[in-house]
Amino acid sequence: MYLVYRIKMGCLQSLIRTTPSQTGQCIQHLKKIDMLLQEMLSKYGRQLHQVEEDLRYGLRNGQPKSSLITKLRKKKIILHYMNQCRQKIDSIVQKQYALEQLDITAMQVEAMKGTAKVLKSFSKTHNIEKIEELQENMADLQDQIMEINEVIGAEPLMFDESELEDELMSIMNEPAPTPVSTVEFPLVPEDDTVDEKEKLLPVLTHST
Repeated sequence: MYLVYRIKMGCLQSLIRTTPSQTGQCIQHLKKIDMLLQEMLSKYGRQLHQVEEDLRYGLRNGQPKSSLITKLRKKKIILHYMNQCRQKIDSIVQKQYALEQLDITAMQVEAMKGTAKVLKSFSKTHNIEKIEELQENMADLQDQIMEINEVIGAEPLMFDESELEDELMSIMNEPAPTPVSTVEFPLVPEDDTVDEKEKLLPVLTHST
């Protein structure tokens, strides 16, 4: 009982400032104690079996009552400590499970500390003003991209055929423009001019 009490107190004291390695060492220690108790329980079982056999033998052979009472008392003592071993084993199993959960809790706490550091660093680097400014810039850029896409993907000009036909009919129904007056000049006959040149040619030759 004292041994288990010291172990329990040692584990409880170590849990105040525990680390995963310390928790593992404490679990290994409890497992060794569990194995020791299992061996003691097995030994008590063999002793109990032997005492029961001796008690039956004494009853069959008519041994003195005092001797039989002594054997029966020994049986009761063995049963008592066997029950103590079983209770200690149950307690150790519970402590093992508790330590395993504590180990997981310690890991969770470390993860939460790391998460807090990351969030704190993020909040320093990216405050709310910078995030809002970034969102505004992203919105402006998105609007510009949409305008570019609208310009690039603009549909070709389309004309209504009925409107074109109506405009053509209106042009055809317009009155004819007033003709502009022009002055006609007489044409010089080319044949007469050639004959005159031929007549003058001998005269010019003779005079020379």
